[in-house]
Parts: sequence; structure tokens; C-alpha cells
Amino acid sequence: TMERKMTAALRYQYKLIFSAWGTKRQAAAEDYKKVWFGFKRNLPANVLEEANTTGQLKGMVSEETRLSLLSFVDDVQYELKKMEEEEEEYRLNMPPLTDVETDAGGDEDEPE
Repeated sequence: TMERKMTAALRYQYKLIFSAWGTKRQAAAEDYKKVWFGFKRNLPANVLEEANTTGQLKGMVSEETRLSLLSFVDDVQYELKKMEEEEEEYRLNMPPLTDVETDAGGDEDEPE
């Protein structure tokens, strides 16, 4: 009920604003109908439960779907891009792995 009342009030407000703009700039008077309003419930998030749920879904659904289930992730595509950048940065900055037998000192079990 609150969302419907708020949407109606905002539509009326934008109708007035767009009609004023329309007289000044010859803009379309019907543009106010193209404005979309989104509402979210303002309830405290249980982040631990969300993390456990998404952790259990790994391998069963796509990463995009898993990230969309988290309330603190607003833009899934941005988050996926940042994850790829961090992974690439980690790969570039990771020290090279060395072979134990070719290290200085060689294999300790071999007799001399």
C-alpha cells in the first residue's frame, strides 16, 4: 500500500515538473510516464545466512545468480568485473613456484 501511494505521489510530482519543462523546451509532456520507481524493503540483512546459502549454491547456479542473491551487492556485472580484475592482479603478483629438487641445496634425502 505504501509503495502504491508513494508511486502515485511521485507520478503526480513528475507530471507537474515535466509539464513545466515542456512549456519551456517543447519536451514531450508524456515523458513523465517513462520514469520508473523501484522500492526495496528496509529490513536488516542476515549476511551470514546469505553467505552460507550462496556458498552452498556454488557449482549449482551461475556466479551471476549467486551474486544477485546477496543483498549487499547492488550491481552484479560490476562485481563480476572487479572479481576478474582482482584475480588477474593476484596472478600477476604471485611469486613463481620453484621446484624443490632444483632449489639450492637439492634433495636432502640423496647421499653425497
